[in-house]
Amino acid sequence: MNRFVRFCAVAAAACGSFCSAAQPGESRPPARMLWVGSSSLYYHNQPKVCAEWLGAFGGMPAVAEIAGRSGTGVHVYLRPGFQAEYGLKRGQSILEKIAEGKYQYVVVQIPAEFIHGPEGEEFDRALDVYCRAIRAAGGEPVFYEMGWGRGDGTEVGRRKTFAAAVRNRVTLFAPCSTAWSRVRRERPDLELQNPPDTAHPGTLGTYLNQCCFFAALTGKPPAELPREIPIWRRPDADRKALLDAKLNATPFDAYDAALPDWMKRQMLNGRVERLSGDYIDEVAVTDTIPIDDDKRARLGGKLTVLSVAELLGEAIRRIHYNQSISILFSR
Repeated sequence: MNRFVRFCAVAAAACGSFCSAAQPGESRPPARMLWVGSSSLYYHNQPKVCAEWLGAFGGMPAVAEIAGRSGTGVHVYLRPGFQAEYGLKRGQSILEKIAEGKYQYVVVQIPAEFIHGPEGEEFDRALDVYCRAIRAAGGEPVFYEMGWGRGDGTEVGRRKTFAAAVRNRVTLFAPCSTAWSRVRRERPDLELQNPPDTAHPGTLGTYLNQCCFFAALTGKPPAELPREIPIWRRPDADRKALLDAKLNATPFDAYDAALPDWMKRQMLNGRVERLSGDYIDEVAVTDTIPIDDDKRARLGGKLTVLSVAELLGEAIRRIHYNQSISILFSR
C-alpha cells in the first residue's frame, strides 16, 4: 500500500455538530454497546475493534455485542415472529434485548438502499421506534450511516438518514457513507473495498469507518489510531475444509461466539493489515472539537480546522422559519 490517503479524520469533519466531545481528564466507566444490523455492521470485527480502540485511544472503555441477521434491514427485526441469526435468545425480540440490556449506546445500521428502497417508509418509521426504545432503557442511539453505492439513490438515502437523525435528535452520528463519497470524489484512485467483494467494506473502507465511529463517539480526531487493522478474507473451497476443523477446536470469547459460522471462518482466515504512515496527508476536523497544543504541534501542517459557524447559523435560521435543511447537504 503505497498511495497517499486523505480520509483519516474526514469523519470528524463530516460529523460536524453531531460529535459529543469528552472533556479533558473526564473518566468514564466501561460503556456497553449493542450493534444492531447485518453483515456490513460487524464485518472485519468492526464493533469489537471499535470498542478496543475507544478504550485504548479515546479514554472511553467499551464492550460490544451484536444482534441481527445477515442480509436484512433493522426494520425487519421489529416484525412479529422475526428470527435472529445472532445476538438474541430464543423468543426474545430486539426491543426486549434493548430494554433488558440497559446499553449506554445502541448502534443502528442504516443502509442507504434500505431507507430509500421499496420498504423505505417502514424502515424510516422503525428508526423512530428504535430511538424511543433505546432512550427508554437509558441509552443513546448511534446512527451508522451506511451505503457504498455511487448513484443518486445512495445520496438520497444519506439525506433521509440525516433527516431521521434530526427528527429523533440523534447527536451520535457516524457518517460513513458521506465519508466514502468524499474520498471517492477527492481520491478516486483509492479502493475502499476489497474486490471481488463489493458488498462489504474493504481494508481502507473499514479503517475509514472506524475513524468515523471514533470521532462521533469521543469527539476526538482519530489521528492517533493505530495503522494496523484486522481484515477478514474469504476462504477458497480447500481452505474452508481446514477452517471447519479449526472452527470446532477454537475457543471463542463471548463476542466472537455470537458470529455466524460463515463469518467465523472468514475471521479465522483473516490477518492484520498495516497501513503505511504515508496514508495520512491531512487531518481535517471541525472547530467543534478541541485540539490541544501538543496535538497541533505533532500534526503540524497536516491539520486543517474547518468552521461550522455558517452551517449551524443557516440551519438554525431555516428551522426557525420552518424551512427545509436538506438543501444544506446538497451543496
